Amino acid sequence: GGEKDLQVRFPDEYHAKELAGKDAVFHVKVNGIQMVEKPELDDDFAQDISDFDTFDAYKADIVKKLQERVDKNNEVQLENALVKKAAENAKMDIPKPMVDDQINYMIRNMEIQLSYQGIRLDDYLHYMNMTKEALQEQYRSEAEERVRADLTLDAIRKAEQIEPEEADIEKAIRDQAESMGQDPEDFRKNLTESQKSYLKDSAAIQKTLDLLKTGAKVTEKQPEAQKEEAETAPQEEAKEE
Repeated sequence: GGEKDLQVRFPDEYHAKELAGKDAVFHVKVNGIQMVEKPELDDDFAQDISDFDTFDAYKADIVKKLQERVDKNNEVQLENALVKKAAENAKMDIPKPMVDDQINYMIRNMEIQLSYQGIRLDDYLHYMNMTKEALQEQYRSEAEERVRADLTLDAIRKAEQIEPEEADIEKAIRDQAESMGQDPEDFRKNLTESQKSYLKDSAAIQKTLDLLKTGAKVTEKQPEAQKEEAETAPQEEAKEE
């Protein structure tokens, strides 16, 4: 039943840019107290929460999925870096309406994310002492980058005459179905013409990205922790000697 106001400050590197570095007040109330009892990580545990008979098999499956996630994230980061580099070298006039549309799209996404937390956009703007026009300007730079990237990819696609094949479209459908936790066949049956067109465009964009990756010279950076270890290792060996 205890209640309290907590003064907090969001980190400067917070994932939601509109909240990064901002001060906020959270009003909290203690509704109950619970204790977590951790189970033994053994075969019985694996059988209770999975389809695996042994804990080792269950753990190996988790490691495999985590590695797949890391590989996918690395691939996305590489694609983003290549598009950014291509866009930096491109010359174009960016239509303002396209930027405005992108800003509105970003704000709609933000509004949806806030709604998951039970917060209305108008209330959020009031808390932050910000107008909607100011929020739009805050997103303008990022929106321009996104539009520039989209126009660059579209120009490369047209210049290289890239068109997706049936196999590419099928892969796009499977990937989308899996991301939504649906059976690919059921997902395909319920697609509208508009959705089919969107997935066809997605397949074409992926082929364009694949083309960029094929022709790119990529240098992988060593993680900072490993880099520091590599730099200090000779010194430590010298001290030991």
